[in-house]
Amino acid sequence: MSSQARKPPLVAIVGGGCAGTLVASNLLRRFDGRLRVVMIERSGRFGPGVAYATEDPRHLLNVPAERMSAFRDAPSHFAEWAAERLGGIGGASYLPRGVYGEYLRDVLDDSRAHALPQRTLELVAGEVLGASRTRTGIALRLADAAPIACDRVVLATGAPGVAAMAQLPRDPRVVYDPWAPGALSSGGSKGLTLVLGTGLSGVDAALSLSSGRGWVLAISRGGQLPYVHLPACARPRRRRRCRAAGSHWRRSSAGSQSTSASCRAPATIGATRSTACAP
Repeated sequence: MSSQARKPPLVAIVGGGCAGTLVASNLLRRFDGRLRVVMIERSGRFGPGVAYATEDPRHLLNVPAERMSAFRDAPSHFAEWAAERLGGIGGASYLPRGVYGEYLRDVLDDSRAHALPQRTLELVAGEVLGASRTRTGIALRLADAAPIACDRVVLATGAPGVAAMAQLPRDPRVVYDPWAPGALSSGGSKGLTLVLGTGLSGVDAALSLSSGRGWVLAISRGGQLPYVHLPACARPRRRRRCRAAGSHWRRSSAGSQSTSASCRAPATIGATRSTACAP
């Protein structure tokens, strides 16, 4: 059989969020030869994934725009994309994650539209139930579609879902997954809302709940908020300068300090008073 008649290799990407989008876009851009890429996403929404689908403008990237390009050989791609659309955006800006979600959608659409004829991308809305080896490659078993025979599989399914805690009651007021659509749309109650955890997701939840109608109490075992970036020391390569100035490039505060049970002053996250308590 001639090389022209032979089918192109098929790469299946399980997951249509950020990681899957970046893999697909770079394969279409950099692969040498014929290629068929199939991206499978059970939600049917391709591009942002969970992390970058938020519509809350207070949810910011924790990496500056100049370091968030989808393409290694074009490091300013995202910063230039954002500056063209938003104006007045510098490379050191920390932009809303929703903006990066729009960028991922744009990257995926553009990569698909401008791929060479011998490189194709197919988007499949479906759920992969399993994979098995075959004589010629790998077979993916889908919930509501025929199996897909492929040569390579990329697992880009993101973080596992949040499991229900047996100690908490099954109550509509208990939110196990703050990223579920509409989970925090009410903006919090007029009373007290408890957030378990003071990591990045905990901070995002507190920001979404800070509508001014009630209190937010954040509890964690470590009693620490995430470190913030020093404006002058955003890059690790500058850490020597930071240490010379008597500071640490990862450890700094911008008007907020986490508190523990040692009775230090509570931190302020946006308009929300947040206290992190260590046992």
